[in-house]
Amino acid sequence: MKKVELTCMTPIIVPIDKIQANDYNPNKVASAEMKYLIYSIETFGLAYGITVIYQENIDKYIVVDGFHRLTVLKNHFKLKEVPVIILDLEMEKMMSATVAFNEARGKHQIDPTSDMVARMVNMKMSDKDICKALNMSAEELLRFKMQSGLPNLYKNEEFSRSWVKGL
Repeated sequence: MKKVELTCMTPIIVPIDKIQANDYNPNKVASAEMKYLIYSIETFGLAYGITVIYQENIDKYIVVDGFHRLTVLKNHFKLKEVPVIILDLEMEKMMSATVAFNEARGKHQIDPTSDMVARMVNMKMSDKDICKALNMSAEELLRFKMQSGLPNLYKNEEFSRSWVKGL
């Protein structure tokens, strides 16, 4: 069995100004997702440190993974220090690690997300709260509700009779 190095168990706290972005990351995050990242950190805390390599010749920590978290921590939360996990990698491995970390997060699948929406509706969460919790627009939420069977989600709801002719 191959040994797994638990680098996540050795974070250190460093001044945020000693951390800099790498110059190759292909991952971009839209403003809506950045707002959701702020919400996530406000709601659940910072669950992941910034993954870096240390470049001694410039005395800087270069981001391998976590650039957007770093941006939010610096610009929104105004932190002066952050936890980092230092990897010992050469540039070609560093670039590969960045892509691997980005890709390994996966993509949300429609059916399980629809099931999650149905569960939240059944827990009597408001549409507004579901949209906020799952970073969805009202239109996206409606599509997920339709996917999970809109009639079933609303079978116990009381509806207005305003649409019935003659009332």
